[in-house]
Amino acid sequence: MKPYQHYKSSGIDWIGKIPEGWKINKLKYLVSCNNEVLDEGTDPNKVIQYVEISDVDSINGIQNKTEYLFKHAPSRARRVTQKGDIIVSTVRTYLNGIAYIDDDGIIVSTGFAVLRTKYINRSFLYYYVKSNIFFASVVSLSTGVGYPTITASQLINISIPVPPLSEQEAIAEYLDRKCGEIDRMTGKYERQIVLLKELKQSVISKAVTQGLNPQAPLRPSGIDWIGKIPEHWGIKKLKFVCTLSPKVNIKEKKCDIEVTFLPMENIRNGFFIPNQTSLKNYVSSYNLFEEGDILVAKVTPCFENGNIVIANNLTNGMGFASSEIFVFRVNTNDTKFVFYYFQNGNFKDRAVSSMTGSAGLRRIPAPFLMNEFIPVPPLSEQAVIVEYLDRKCGEIDGMIGRIERKIELLRELRKTLISEAVTGKIDVREEVAR
Repeated sequence: MKPYQHYKSSGIDWIGKIPEGWKINKLKYLVSCNNEVLDEGTDPNKVIQYVEISDVDSINGIQNKTEYLFKHAPSRARRVTQKGDIIVSTVRTYLNGIAYIDDDGIIVSTGFAVLRTKYINRSFLYYYVKSNIFFASVVSLSTGVGYPTITASQLINISIPVPPLSEQEAIAEYLDRKCGEIDRMTGKYERQIVLLKELKQSVISKAVTQGLNPQAPLRPSGIDWIGKIPEHWGIKKLKFVCTLSPKVNIKEKKCDIEVTFLPMENIRNGFFIPNQTSLKNYVSSYNLFEEGDILVAKVTPCFENGNIVIANNLTNGMGFASSEIFVFRVNTNDTKFVFYYFQNGNFKDRAVSSMTGSAGLRRIPAPFLMNEFIPVPPLSEQAVIVEYLDRKCGEIDGMIGRIERKIELLRELRKTLISEAVTGKIDVREEVAR
């Protein structure tokens, strides 16, 4: 795609040059920032559709809406929107929580700024606020380390390049077409990943409940959701196989030694992102663990997403983690067999159904887990099953990884296209006119 013929200085370093016919304007002159909220006079039995910061995906927009009676809604469930508004997260700005409101009557967290277009094409603005250049400007103006925040007034004070209206429409049309093509291709790859994950679940579930020998005689386990198991297998409650929150003696450790620290976001399915800190930073609200312990997310949606790992290669053999993580130490079984069992689809479904608490903060009760049953093959057979699952799951994970890299490249292409089009680095008018 060719650039424009003539450019001029925008007068703003981080925007650089813009096409000659474009202008620079602050958002506040192009949109209204809607501050309407549901106040305390609202009917307490009014039903609202609520969108929280965590409900907005940086790529796909709004992924979830929670229905509440107003009297039961979180205190931050206040900001009123209407169809056509654009919401931009002003808290945890690194999440890039931006979405288009496609229906009336949605109430959003007060952590969003609600932009209502006045003198700018709505689709063009939506693409601009989704661009890398706008995201970078928001992040640069945010304050706070763990919880970076920007005020709504700071947000609408950001300057943006503004093409003539006909070009805004052409850019929006071009991006609708190109992003649609990329999104369809991405969707195809995402469906492949779903199928591969289902295959992995099936492989795991069959291996940890029925073993690898299809000729082995089976018997009823006595547990409906487990079904039949090989005749020579036992079955036990988890509390007789694992210790929950095992003791870790830190009094014998020097307080200034480096250990592994794992916040929730560092734990994935089967691996973790290493992080170190001094043991002196440990407080009683954290959960201690040692080499070989199993860490399992207890809170939604992290548990459903498979945030589970065996703690290996720890700094000085120990670490501590978020209070939202269960720590299990396997006593009588092969640790990795139990690790795989925690990924058994039926087990996961039962754990999710046991969750208690409010929406977005639901947790698995510890007593439920410890009283759940697990099939127990002989240790030698557990080792064979683990070896088989390591190989099969490794093959499936490899395929998933290759597809994820394709998706990542497509998303980078999408971001680049958006940024280049809305900043005038490419001229899309001729292509749209064809």
